[in-house]
Parts: sequence; C-alpha cells; structure tokens
Amino acid sequence: MHIDVIPDAFVAATAAHGLSVACSVEITLELELVRRDLAALRRELGLERLLKQAESERFGGAVAAPLAHYLRQLWRTRPRSLDPLELEEPIDVPLRFFPRVLSVDTTEALIPERLEQALVLERAAVSAGRTMTEYALVHAAAL
Repeated sequence: MHIDVIPDAFVAATAAHGLSVACSVEITLELELVRRDLAALRRELGLERLLKQAESERFGGAVAAPLAHYLRQLWRTRPRSLDPLELEEPIDVPLRFFPRVLSVDTTEALIPERLEQALVLERAAVSAGRTMTEYALVHAAAL
C-alpha cells in the first residue's frame, strides 16, 4: 500500500517512539478499522473504556520469541532518526485489512493521538496473543 503523504506530526511521533514508519502506519490503520468495527457494533463510546482496560491490564504469560521481540519494539522509548527514504517505501499491511483499509482517510487517521491509542491496544493485544482487532472485539463484547 502506498500512502502519498504521511503527516509530519505523525512522522515525528513515530521517531519519538523509536518505531519504523511502516509499523506505526500499520497499527494506526488497524486502530481505524477497530474504531469502525466498534461503531458498527454501536460501541463507539467503548473505545475509551477499552483503552483504559488495555492500559491497566497486566499479562504474566510468556509470548513466542518473535512476538516478544515485537513487543519490546512497541515498548521502545528511545527516539530514532528516520531515513527520508523510509517515507517513500510502500507500507505492507496484512491482507485481513483489505479491502476496508482502502477507504481509510490517512490524513485523518495518521495523527499522533491515534498512534498513542494504537500502541496501547497493540501492546495489550500482542501480550494476550491476539491481533488488535481480535483483542478489541473480544473485550468490546463485555463493555
């Protein structure tokens, strides 16, 4: 997937978290799809509760090595410099996002606040051994 313009504020937030642009875009796009799913279920107000739950949830179990490495990346707090060429590269997104992801307005979705929300949900989801969408929908059912 190619995104014509990735907003500067989003790029700065990505660098501040030490993440790659591809990772930040992918999890933020998934958050947008989760937001739509919650709206379809008439649980729009549940996103804030879901975020609070995800922030407070503690996981004790081990995750597989590749997931553990990914989880460490999501918790990274050291800023990094971004190579300008990174902004030109296509973004790989999971096939499960298609075709819905094509209708996402990236100028509205790719903002620092949404990246923060996406990180909260993705950390909780990976810790639980789920995708963000699975984690959100399972917990939304209980909201």
